[in-house]
Amino acid sequence: VNLGSNQYLFSVIVDPKEMPCFCLRHDVDALLWQPHSSNQDDMWEHIATFNALGYVQASKRDKKFFACAPNYSYAALCECLRRVFIYRQPTPMSTVLYNRKEGRQ
Repeated sequence: VNLGSNQYLFSVIVDPKEMPCFCLRHDVDALLWQPHSSNQDDMWEHIATFNALGYVQASKRDKKFFACAPNYSYAALCECLRRVFIYRQPTPMSTVLYNRKEGRQ
């Protein structure tokens, strides 16, 4: 399979009824794709983006395992010996932010 210039990062089973998803680096981000064997016209579906994760993982030389949560809320990168790095997805703010010094939004 030719992925062009997109680096393969990891695969994960999100839905047991579907084929495993795979994650590719696209510029600085990591894009998660779900392959579908039943639809020949559109075989891949983009299901999640991990912002800047492609850039971050490039600096980790001792990585051993890479995975993500089934709801795509975080990705985990495990090193060979001791460390596990967890990267959470940004979530929308539920409240308005105020500048405490000036009292403005």
